[in-house]
Amino acid sequence: MKKTTFIFLFLSLFLTNKGLHAQNAQITLVSEVQEGLILTKKERKKLIIASTELSNVEVNITANGNIIDKYIVEDESRLALNPDMNYTVEFKKKGYITKLISINTHGMSTDFILKGYELFTDILLFKTLEYVNTSAYAKLPVAKCFFNPNMKSLTWDMGYSQDAFETFISMNEQNKKIQSNKKKENKTEFKVND
Repeated sequence: MKKTTFIFLFLSLFLTNKGLHAQNAQITLVSEVQEGLILTKKERKKLIIASTELSNVEVNITANGNIIDKYIVEDESRLALNPDMNYTVEFKKKGYITKLISINTHGMSTDFILKGYELFTDILLFKTLEYVNTSAYAKLPVAKCFFNPNMKSLTWDMGYSQDAFETFISMNEQNKKIQSNKKKENKTEFKVND
């Protein structure tokens, strides 16, 4: 129960839809890219986020399966979203695990679109793991957002994000275990003569 609560709180901090209504009659995704470091399960309460934002992050946007934009982010990314689209936003930087988020804007009412809407998210990029292949993980979205007609807002699927986060935690722990074993293998014992 403690574990689930912590992860939910973590995800709540970084996948927020504050519901601020913009006056420009569009949906805008506002994201900041930061470096994240995840520790082992024992240290999990000490989640560390670097205080500095990452720069030179490549962002690729796909809408309904077609690449529609590519750009480099220096600090904050803003993306105007259209209704009735399935977006995939990819964040890439050399030396870091690629992160994808999925946003489905189907089903939004005309009133919702005309008011304008800003969806906020902090994107945490984690350094590449030395001993674990993360290529399959990097091809799946770590977060999914969709329009919830009952709440009349764009909503993050927290259960999906929690599962993706747990997968990353497991890979990170496996990497640390292999790293520890490699260090033990490389240790040489020297005997000292009395």
